[in-house]
Amino acid sequence: MKPKLVFVEDEVDMAKNFFKRLGLKNIMQSVYLQNLEQMKQLLQNHHAKCMYWVDINLGRGRLNEGIEVIKTIRDREPDALIIVYTAYSSKKEDCYAAGANYFFRKHPTSYLNDIAKLRDMIIVLLGLLNQKEVTWEKSTTLFCEVSKIEKERNLAHLNCKNSPSSEEEFEKVFSLSHFKDKEKLFIEKSIIVRILERPGEVRFLFKGSDENFFGKDEENINDLENSSLFKKL
Repeated sequence: MKPKLVFVEDEVDMAKNFFKRLGLKNIMQSVYLQNLEQMKQLLQNHHAKCMYWVDINLGRGRLNEGIEVIKTIRDREPDALIIVYTAYSSKKEDCYAAGANYFFRKHPTSYLNDIAKLRDMIIVLLGLLNQKEVTWEKSTTLFCEVSKIEKERNLAHLNCKNSPSSEEEFEKVFSLSHFKDKEKLFIEKSIIVRILERPGEVRFLFKGSDENFFGKDEENINDLENSSLFKKL
């Protein structure tokens, strides 16, 4: 079965025309959704690997609904690849914080150039979408404590150490969309962060803990990639 390119765009005819111009019909299926509710229904009823194309302005007066679409996709389908194509360049940071992978500004004068660039990028991303089972090549474990939560920007700030006994601390900032139970995240919460890497992709795994891992020995963190305690991204 061909992978799906899911357009979330209230102007369906425009999205269909764009897909036609991309010239990807032979290698991808296209799906067209117009709002957040339709997006939720799709995520409940399918399990196929998808790539998502989101316009954040889903109808008059509904600018932030597109941001909610991105958050919903990232929460329900952590491995999704999300491309934002919008005229609202000021929303770039918000889109990335919500979980978007790529952001492109839509402009009438660059329309034809956009098609060529986006087609080339989608073909590359298709390779990543089909390689999700490839073995991870590098793994890094950090021992962290939550220092700040910015719900309005969907960000969590962590003070991190490379080992529990290390005296050197550094800050990492992650989207709250990475966390499985973000409502349980609070200031001074201790967590383990496992960062898995392979060419072109990084995945974050989080484990909450009642222990303070600053000053304690590392315990029982082997094979955590398969644990139900983690949400994979």
